[in-house]
Amino acid sequence: MQVKGTILLDLVRIIRSEKEKNWQPHLQPQDWEVINGHVVTSAWYPGDLFYRLSYAVYKVSGHSDLDVCFAYGRFTGGNVIKLYKNILVIGDPETSVNRFIARRKLFFGGEYADAEIGRATFGNGWLKFQYTVADPAARGREVATVVAYSVAGGLHELVERTGVDSVRTNITEKNQAFEIYITWT
Repeated sequence: MQVKGTILLDLVRIIRSEKEKNWQPHLQPQDWEVINGHVVTSAWYPGDLFYRLSYAVYKVSGHSDLDVCFAYGRFTGGNVIKLYKNILVIGDPETSVNRFIARRKLFFGGEYADAEIGRATFGNGWLKFQYTVADPAARGREVATVVAYSVAGGLHELVERTGVDSVRTNITEKNQAFEIYITWT
């Protein structure tokens, strides 16, 4: 699996801004070539790099706090919305979320199905997103949780920006998958 540089940018910026912290337990020597280099948004990078950077930011910068992962997801979701303006449809969370999911899939190359699996269902004032990191044992259960909370934050931010009110998100783990349930009025 490979990932586009677009989804590495914010992770790299965080690590660069906090270089004085001890990142070594979570990163490999070759990761620093990307961190210290120029990340090209349209270029492909190893998928495992994305997972290592995500986990490192969670552990070191986020102090192992899942609320920080959720906030990070909101931040990066906002950046994706700014970059890909056609994702956001004011007053229409369903179309916006479907466009966001379609765009996110383009950030992953190779065997995307081996990386992440997501399925959204919608109702009047709610959406449920079943999210799975395939083979979480290969990447680590905790890494799967970190990425799920970040995805939830991105979806929450998107729904909120459609202009609906009282957006709330609940994340539960069920059968080795995550159920992201978002409501609004």
